[in-house]
Amino acid sequence: MPRRPPPLIDDVVGEILLRVPPDEPAHLVRAALVCKPWRRILFDPAFRRRYRAFHRTPPLLGFLRFEMVHPDLKFVSTAAASPFPAQAHPNFSTPAHPNFSTPAHSRRQWRTLDCRHGRVLLYSFRTRRPGRLLLWDPITGGKQRFPMPDDPSPEIFSAAVLCTADSCNHLDCHGGGPFRVVFAGTDQDYVTWVTEFSSETRAWSALTKVDFRIIASNRVGLAPAFDSFVSLRPSLFTGDAVYFILEKEKAILKYDLDGRGVSVIDTPRVYRKRIILMTAEDGELGFAGLKDCDLHLWSWKPNAKGIPGWMQLRVIKLKSLLSVSESCYSSPQVIGFAEGTDIIFISSNDCIFTLKLKSGQVKKVGRRFNYEAVVPYMSFYAPDLVGVRPSPP
Repeated sequence: MPRRPPPLIDDVVGEILLRVPPDEPAHLVRAALVCKPWRRILFDPAFRRRYRAFHRTPPLLGFLRFEMVHPDLKFVSTAAASPFPAQAHPNFSTPAHPNFSTPAHSRRQWRTLDCRHGRVLLYSFRTRRPGRLLLWDPITGGKQRFPMPDDPSPEIFSAAVLCTADSCNHLDCHGGGPFRVVFAGTDQDYVTWVTEFSSETRAWSALTKVDFRIIASNRVGLAPAFDSFVSLRPSLFTGDAVYFILEKEKAILKYDLDGRGVSVIDTPRVYRKRIILMTAEDGELGFAGLKDCDLHLWSWKPNAKGIPGWMQLRVIKLKSLLSVSESCYSSPQVIGFAEGTDIIFISSNDCIFTLKLKSGQVKKVGRRFNYEAVVPYMSFYAPDLVGVRPSPP
């Protein structure tokens, strides 16, 4: 009778498990069920730290709707193992998903403003109280509420949430650490302003204002005053700045985090459909736009004379890529970008796809449901987090 092979020592098993791709957390869940030694390795905090450091980029777990007209916190999962039920919203807890706890009594009272560094930023639509902001950690269930900027009241706005923990690598932003929110709004007098909220001071900064009526009178080609609203599109954080799209996608608002200065960057006037902000291959500001069913990728960088401007990087033929599902190919739109990755979200007819720009890999991740934009949720998710109890609201 042949002998059984000798058991793998823990160090070897750990090195093997360390190389399990994080894109599908279900693989780690299944590995934890193989035997107690494997479970012990996976539950070791030292292994979890090594795993995050080894893979660097948190995986995409799903996305939420980003729009004002139909506020809905429906979360669409892109992974089999997720802290969220598939196509669900954060208004209930189930035995299978104990951390999926409610931030409010009604999901239709909240609009998603941003997802970044493991957090979701929400805006309240409750009519009996002034609008309120909520920072929610879907994995741990932690919630932090804070008020909207007092004055002026924005007619239209967008926001970005950022982790501000010292020396944080943003691979495991959980546990209620310090944060800042950059809020950009446009009031009824067409004046756009930016302000910051700090979790440490619990206060909003003084407004940094931009009057587009003055700028437009001195610059050729800038969007006129009635087009210069902050658009209902996701923000982008790259380098030391936060970027917001202005209405009609004719310009981008840049907010410098260090000096709190505001500037405006025009965009090429060649796209009828909406654009989406993204990080270019060099880590700088970029955007993606559609023209004649082709995806155009741009980067903002200096030319040979050191003068910054837009440079077209690539043109991707979407029709050939989406031909795997001809019934879904109709009126494509670019609706989202996962920061820190090369993943673009594209809607076509009644389908939503992810496109990996480097490999050209296309994956259908859900139905469209008239989404104008989506906000990806990215975070490392390991089986040990399933037992964490949510913090009280």
